[in-house]
Amino acid sequence: MFAAQAQKYKGYKSMKDALKNPEAVHKLNISNQQLTSLPKGIDRLPGLLVLGVSGNKIEVLPSTIDKLQQLEELWFNHNHLHTLPESIGKLKKLHELWLNHNHLTKLPESIGELDHLEDLWLDHNQLTVLPESIGKLEHLGILNLGHNDLIELPESISKLQNLKSLYLNKNKLAVLPESIGLLQNLQYLDAQSNRLQSIPEEIGQLKNLKYLSVDGNHLAVVPESIGELEHLKELHLSHNRLTFLPASIAQLKTLKDLYLLYNKLTGLPPGFGKLQHLKDINLSHNRITTFPIAITKLTQLKSLALDSNQLTSLPANVGNLEQLEVLSLNDNQLIKLPKSIGKLTNLTTLSLINNKLTDVPIEIQNLPNLEYLVLEGNPISKKKLKKIQKRLPNCTIDF
Repeated sequence: MFAAQAQKYKGYKSMKDALKNPEAVHKLNISNQQLTSLPKGIDRLPGLLVLGVSGNKIEVLPSTIDKLQQLEELWFNHNHLHTLPESIGKLKKLHELWLNHNHLTKLPESIGELDHLEDLWLDHNQLTVLPESIGKLEHLGILNLGHNDLIELPESISKLQNLKSLYLNKNKLAVLPESIGLLQNLQYLDAQSNRLQSIPEEIGQLKNLKYLSVDGNHLAVVPESIGELEHLKELHLSHNRLTFLPASIAQLKTLKDLYLLYNKLTGLPPGFGKLQHLKDINLSHNRITTFPIAITKLTQLKSLALDSNQLTSLPANVGNLEQLEVLSLNDNQLIKLPKSIGKLTNLTTLSLINNKLTDVPIEIQNLPNLEYLVLEGNPISKKKLKKIQKRLPNCTIDF
């Protein structure tokens, strides 16, 4: 991800070589050299566009960094920085700033003066708060704040009108600001593994959002406005406390992947079968006792997991899922499978661990693409297992 302009120039890998002709140096990569400080003389490289110092042991970014007025990319990730100098705000041409994997606990207010900054990587630090000035970064497209200790976000974050990707995963956020709905260009929002009790209704204003993850929070409900995310393709709601889904979820016509593992769901809302673009659903580790009929209308589905629920049977029209390639029904209470299972001619994997099956229907031999059949933990006799093996000579069967 080096600047296009910088790629035209030779990349130097030592200060000694760079200082032989300092005016000609546009790219310097001194990463992974066990450095404990920035080498002396680096401020004598006035034409430097890209500086890579990743993977060292540097604890201090000197205030003289502001001498590098032409710098467009600064790679300082995987070091031991605790603070940044105020002078960093004078690097007016900076487009990319990589500070991930350090020990930063705060950012200087001057960070907001980086007028041309497009990518800011701050993940894997120890940030507890962000300066209000971060809202001045009007050209910012990527902001990665994952793996920090943030308790809240400043309201000014809503001013980042060009932001496309926002990573908030693995922090300590209890709420998302209502003003998050103002991020009209946001396409990717990752807020998994926080302490969110709710999602603001304003989430529905993010009309360009394609990816949303709030896995691993404390959500009991999902707002009705979720249905307004007309371009959403991937939705992660696993490891929460959901007992139901809003009816509006059926409006997500572009949704392809839906993950709902480890909740308390007992069923799916009416209209769920309208999600005709769904390819992958995981409803494992919930409290579903009856196979949701709506799923049988999802004729483009390729992967379906309902492990660790309380299913006792499958409906005959499960055979409608003719595009299905993976079906996982482990740890349920299935007594038998319907004959229509033989219509799933694209199925490659059928996993049925720990159920109450005593046999599988003869129609299973109609599955020409079946590669793996997993029957461990079922009371199927050896005699019947041999018959199953004869019917599926090209299939690996685990029992």
